[in-house]
Amino acid sequence: TLLSGPLQFEHAVAGDCVGNYTYRTYSCIDVVVTFKASFWTTFGRFFLPSAFLVVFSFLHMWLHASWLVPRSFSAVIPFCIFALIFLFSNPKPHESCWLIFCLIITFFSLIEFFIVLCCGVRRETRLPTYTEDAAHKAQQITKLPGDATNTSCTAALSPLDAIGRILFPLVSIIFIILFAFLF
Repeated sequence: TLLSGPLQFEHAVAGDCVGNYTYRTYSCIDVVVTFKASFWTTFGRFFLPSAFLVVFSFLHMWLHASWLVPRSFSAVIPFCIFALIFLFSNPKPHESCWLIFCLIITFFSLIEFFIVLCCGVRRETRLPTYTEDAAHKAQQITKLPGDATNTSCTAALSPLDAIGRILFPLVSIIFIILFAFLF
């Protein structure tokens, strides 16, 4: 209801319609009702947490491609949260526009994660060179923790991650500026 909701009545002004020149006969009434609402209600409860989730979805671009668990959390969780909010809530028009943007940007972030993943975090197994003295030892496969193959896609500065580090925040900032002016 209006009295218990986030909007507060400020004032109302009633006047005559422009172009109504009939004395004591009103074909229409011009009424201006002004309400005020807290800025923090929408910004703090909706925009700020969703902006943090969008930034969280970009974090995997700064992690090495071999760190699959943190990269997958950073890519999958924000997209799933936005999808659930969009499916099971009834957002206002400006909120749904922001949610659609967040869904799109986190979806592309998720796609970027899978492209880097499919380019291959290939585990390389190196067999040690045996000498005649060590021929009797069991064959060992040496793989040190964190020793990842540095291919073009999985290097610490993979080209796709480097593009994403610039493109995703840039697109987000441009959309936030446009969103602030339009809504």
